[in-house]
Amino acid sequence: MDTLSTQCIDVWWLPDLVQFITRKRPDLKNLSNSELRRWGIKFVLSRYIDFSPQDIVFDYSQSGKPLLTEFNIYFNWSHSETNTVLAITKSGHIGIDIEGYRKVKYPQKIAKKLFHPADLVHYLSAQKKEQDNLFFQYWTKTEAYIKCIGSKLFLANQEWSKYSQKPSQWHHTSIRSIPDHFCSIVSTLENASPNIRHLSELTET
Repeated sequence: MDTLSTQCIDVWWLPDLVQFITRKRPDLKNLSNSELRRWGIKFVLSRYIDFSPQDIVFDYSQSGKPLLTEFNIYFNWSHSETNTVLAITKSGHIGIDIEGYRKVKYPQKIAKKLFHPADLVHYLSAQKKEQDNLFFQYWTKTEAYIKCIGSKLFLANQEWSKYSQKPSQWHHTSIRSIPDHFCSIVSTLENASPNIRHLSELTET
């Protein structure tokens, strides 16, 4: 069984997770991609709680965030195209988001609606070339924060005001090791060290 230190975040990069699960479990091939991805998430989580994937039952927060309340484990996942990322820790709340790089219509309008005020100032004052990267950096940060606290994206401006009341409580990390994608983690773990893990490790089990 996999173990975690209190200051560690395991971040699983799971490319082509749906295809991996259908190869591993052909009996599940009639499930939707969403159901297969969820089964894959449970497959990874089973390494930490010593339960078989089919025996894992999620609880849900009021906002619909999946939880495992009877275990000392916190997790969150996101997917973009064929890439799925899963963040797992044993102490503190966590949110993760991944977005593939692409052209976005009206990025400044989106930024003004969603970004933290300080991030918005930095984004709008940057050179155009830098803005493209900053947009996805701050977009994924926003999504990760909203998922960390179990809220909804349309409430971002309201939730950022809460963030500003205790900014030292929240810790943001960018992950740029996934080609052509931006990924952000927001957690309540101070000085946490993300440990990047890969789907290939699952083939060894």
